[in-house]
Amino acid sequence: MDKKPTFIDLRCDFGFKHCMGDAVVMKSFLNATISEEYGRIESLTFANVESKKGKRENRGVIFDLRCKLEDGSEILVETRRFHLSQQ
Repeated sequence: MDKKPTFIDLRCDFGFKHCMGDAVVMKSFLNATISEEYGRIESLTFANVESKKGKRENRGVIFDLRCKLEDGSEILVETRRFHLSQQ
């Protein structure tokens, strides 16, 4: 019996928190997207994690990541996931 692959929807709060809240996944994602411009990330720490509560259209998640690059410099990366109401 073949096992079906599992997909996580990053557009929902659970999927975003599950994937982007994992340091290994986040480091890999950032290195794939910003390493050419800033350099490769050696390590990262979650500096601030906020979960916005309230009405469904105002909920969201913010991750602040302090990233140490291979050259020893540091950058701060902020990621956000918010529900945008359609108007």
